[in-house]
Amino acid sequence: MAYRPGDGLYVFGGVNAGAARNDLLRYHPDTGWTRVIANGASGAPPATRDATLVYEPTSRNLLLFVAQRAEVWSFDGTSWTKRASSTGPRTFTVSGTVTRPVTYSYASTTVWATSASGFSTTSFFVPMGGGQGRYTLADRIPAGTVLSVGLMVQDGSAGWTYLDVGEVGPITEDTTLDLAVPAATTPTAKVTGTYSTPAYWPTGVTISQYQRAVVRKPGQPSRQSGPWNTFGPAPEAPSQLTVDFDAFSLAAPHVQWGELRAESRAPQACESLTTYVHALTPGSRVAVALPEGPRNLAPGLNQCTTGSSPPSVPEGTYQFTAPGPRSGGPPS
Repeated sequence: MAYRPGDGLYVFGGVNAGAARNDLLRYHPDTGWTRVIANGASGAPPATRDATLVYEPTSRNLLLFVAQRAEVWSFDGTSWTKRASSTGPRTFTVSGTVTRPVTYSYASTTVWATSASGFSTTSFFVPMGGGQGRYTLADRIPAGTVLSVGLMVQDGSAGWTYLDVGEVGPITEDTTLDLAVPAATTPTAKVTGTYSTPAYWPTGVTISQYQRAVVRKPGQPSRQSGPWNTFGPAPEAPSQLTVDFDAFSLAAPHVQWGELRAESRAPQACESLTTYVHALTPGSRVAVALPEGPRNLAPGLNQCTTGSSPPSVPEGTYQFTAPGPRSGGPPS
């Protein structure tokens, strides 16, 4: 997705019913959504799930980088042109097996990889039937990246196992990394407490709550280290909102945080707010206040009635997604 000044917001391709597309859509406030290039059109870039669209100010063209083919295409507002040579960076994948001596019938594993550059990729909920599963970290790992790899196994009612694999790389080719997980589960302890919502949220509003512990390594993105604890939706007064994290005891330099998100769909406060509890101590109690969201950015409009998600307000950075047209979204 990329914005071309004075022309509109462009979206390339995507997936429909499991099939990749190569059409080009444009949104302009005056005309709504239009299809500029049809799906399957001759002379268009290949249909793919793995492409990045950006705006190039010098030429005022849109540039499309197709990672798996290392191709660059240019769109001038009318048609596509394939660049004669690609200067796009090479990217790779990491994949392999995860094995564990003892598993139950509902075992699955999630593998994370992060780097000091801010890169992050995840292979979610890989089945571990028979004590083995296969994962793939396929999110275009840039050449030369050193990855910090970790995984978490959920083993039915037996509990959770967290494993810090350590650093892998630099990655210079598609890499096979087989991972062995110990049979023992990792002890956890509850972090409990209370949290409060902003004062302008009405009493009795239906609140959906999501809470989980995450691991942070200094200088790198966070990664999940426990299950999402989901509460609601249910009408609750602010004094009744509770914190309940499952936290591991982890060795330095890793630090465990708690991630807390609550959603309100009341007309007076339709938003999703997120905050973090820094440096969780297993067995402790905490008191948390959700940050206030932006207000009065679109007077008279209620995004909760348009069928889209509430505006997202992460801690420390505030953004607002204006309601889409009530007649529907982009053409399918």
